[in-house]
Amino acid sequence: MALPYEIFVGLRYLRAKRRNRTISLNTFVSIAGITLGVAALIGTVGIMTGFREDIQSKILGTTAHIIVQERMKENMTDYDGLADKVQTVPDVVAATPFVLRQVLLTTQSGVQGIVLRGIDPKREANVTELSKTLRPANCLIFSPR
Repeated sequence: MALPYEIFVGLRYLRAKRRNRTISLNTFVSIAGITLGVAALIGTVGIMTGFREDIQSKILGTTAHIIVQERMKENMTDYDGLADKVQTVPDVVAATPFVLRQVLLTTQSGVQGIVLRGIDPKREANVTELSKTLRPANCLIFSPR
């Protein structure tokens, strides 16, 4: 019975050089090393896939999929009416306005520039998953001057 060429070549190099037809120690160590390397690669890919999906769900859960802005103005007027109009679009689940500004935080030890996102906690729960991790004690409520 003739073996396929690939199996014939594989078996030829797996066998020991001597007369006995057993697998040599070098062959065993090589196969074990390749097996461990492939197992480690499969485990790493599995972990990274799960990590990527977790990070992606956290990012998409805290930010909107679409942001509507006025092109030529910094401030938007009648945002409540626009949010109601956006909600009438088919397949839109929810809409809510938010404020996004660059601000300076000042402490006794220094000054730090940050980007502040202001939300309405009651309406934000309809749009993002932020309400799952947001507690009223964590909210900072600022009143305009």
